[in-house]
Amino acid sequence: NGSIAPSDAEIDVPVTSLSGITEGVPLSVQGTVAQVRPARPFTTRQGETSWVRNLLLRDATGSVAAVLWGDHARTDLDPGDAVTLHHVTARRGRNGFLEVHAGRGSALVLPEGESREVEMEGTVVPVAGVLCLDDGTGCHPLEGDLPVGAEVRLRGTLQRRRVVPNSYEVKEPDAGEVQERLGRLLAPPGS
Repeated sequence: NGSIAPSDAEIDVPVTSLSGITEGVPLSVQGTVAQVRPARPFTTRQGETSWVRNLLLRDATGSVAAVLWGDHARTDLDPGDAVTLHHVTARRGRNGFLEVHAGRGSALVLPEGESREVEMEGTVVPVAGVLCLDDGTGCHPLEGDLPVGAEVRLRGTLQRRRVVPNSYEVKEPDAGEVQERLGRLLAPPGS
């Protein structure tokens, strides 16, 4: 028998420096994202689609390649982001160097950052398995299911680059504007 009870005590989780990583030992590491590659889909042995993403972490002692699996791979990350990875394991990669792997049972923690209420307009597009709002200046990852390809106006909360919509409305295209754009596309060159 066992029980779980909340505690107000501060829990100190030891963090290993990137230069102190040991192969095959579960550990926690933290660092700054130096490089990040897009998430890539792959098919699991069970025939399901999952995701993998590679990045490079740096701290004051060195750098290490990190491989994020599953939902961790779909986390919105940019160079310069501070991250903490808990319960990761280190093993030799294809190039023979140590790399840390964060998969099922691991935790990826990002600092909270400030959030603010926003009103935005843009097109809902899928990017690397994540829905984004392309507002013409950038692509903001979205929480929730919005109609792909739709022009939307939304109100919500922006935290880092991620938008959590509170409400949205689909903007119907202006027929005159669509006709004008179509005419320009179909016009012979030089006319």
